[in-house]
Amino acid sequence: MNKKVRTKSLFTGLITASMILLSACSSMKKCQNGEMGTLKILDLDGCGWVIELKSGDKLQPINLDSFEVTKQEGLSVSLSYTEVNDMASICMAGKMVNLTCLEVQQ
Repeated sequence: MNKKVRTKSLFTGLITASMILLSACSSMKKCQNGEMGTLKILDLDGCGWVIELKSGDKLQPINLDSFEVTKQEGLSVSLSYTEVNDMASICMAGKMVNLTCLEVQQ
């Protein structure tokens, strides 16, 4: 009987630990087929917030305000986007893009 109690306690502990790990992982959402980047503010005329990708390339999102994100320098994000080719920017700090997904990373 003592062996059954220990087995049951071990099983319950494993289930509890698994649930905690799964909930922790699900709290950090990533955009499907997304890239990782960092929000940066450019203090240049005609420039504002850009996203710097891990590759060093910069993106100028035209719809950043469409997402519920508290903009702050150095904020790590997961994103997916489409390029916008029918607009021009005086900032010229990278590709102009339309964000299709934006998730803050911890």
